[in-house]
Formats: sequence, C-alpha cells, structure tokens
Amino acid sequence: MSDQLTPAARLAHRHAHDPSICEGENCCIHNPSDHHMRGFKQNYRLDRGLMERICPHGVGHPDPDHLDFVERVRGKEAARVEAVHGCDGCCKPPADPIHLPKLISERLCSPRASREAGV
Repeated sequence: MSDQLTPAARLAHRHAHDPSICEGENCCIHNPSDHHMRGFKQNYRLDRGLMERICPHGVGHPDPDHLDFVERVRGKEAARVEAVHGCDGCCKPPADPIHLPKLISERLCSPRASREAGV
C-alpha cells in the first residue's frame, strides 16, 4: 500500500483520527471500500484537508471514502463542497449503458451520490 501513497498521504495515515471513529464504516485510511478508484495513488491535500485519488491522467479526485466520512461527520453540504474538483471523468463509477446518460446529466462524483440516485 505504501507505494500507492504520496508523502503527504503517508503523513495523513500516520496522524489520522482514531480507528474507533470510523469503526464499522468505510474509511479511506482504516477501511477503504472496494470503489473503482481504489487502485489510484492516494494524496492528502494539506491545503484542503482532503484525501484524494490521483487518476492515471494525473488529476486529483476526492477519495469516495473521504467524502462519505465528511458527510457522516460534517453533513451532506460539507461533503458536497469537498467534492468540487477539476474533473476529467475518472471519478465517475463505471456504468452500464442504460445508466450512463443519468450519470452524465447529474454530474455525480461520489459513490454515495450514485447510490442515492439509484445508479
């Protein structure tokens, strides 16, 4: 896993919240979900306090488990604000052709938002 972490992400892993805070829930540090960006390198944005995943094109996308954590701890609006980023589309979950127009039209950028939309 350490080869999948930038130096800032390694620092975040060392100084993260106590595992009891996210026990039983997905967490980008203690219990990552099986989302489609899991293989992307993790980077911690010190300027935003945000864990992101760096896609193969070099674009940083908020880690889906980080967004879920922010929503649980700080609320839906805080997670929506944290989800804003320069996007090349790599954070969109793979979709079958039936759901693709819905994903594009709603500009979904998190697994939770996709689940809530029924995608």
